[in-house]
Amino acid sequence: MKIIVIFLIFSTYLSCTHIRYVTKETIPLGINKHEMHLTPFEILGERDFYLWGRLPSDPATVNLEQEIMNHGFSAASSLYIEEFQSPGNFFITLLTFGLYMPVDYAIRGVGVKPNGQ
Repeated sequence: MKIIVIFLIFSTYLSCTHIRYVTKETIPLGINKHEMHLTPFEILGERDFYLWGRLPSDPATVNLEQEIMNHGFSAASSLYIEEFQSPGNFFITLLTFGLYMPVDYAIRGVGVKPNGQ
């Protein structure tokens, strides 16, 4: 029984999940701080993978601009992206023996909203 649990934990950490973060450069984005960007934000999301992260075979894609614009920002800087697995999603992965593997992501930064918002 211990071997099965150890195998499941290792297979979770050795998965093939891959999220691609893309931009089309329609709004200003940057990793450096911009002095006019004062409003901090955090955007949380999740992508689903199957069969120990092997499906979908194409990397899941997150459009940074779309996510940031959906939260009302017209520009952002000091961007920091983190991928993680919440305790609940980790438990789901263990329960399904890795057949279903949700991966969480967080996009953090500071931004500027258009006038009037």
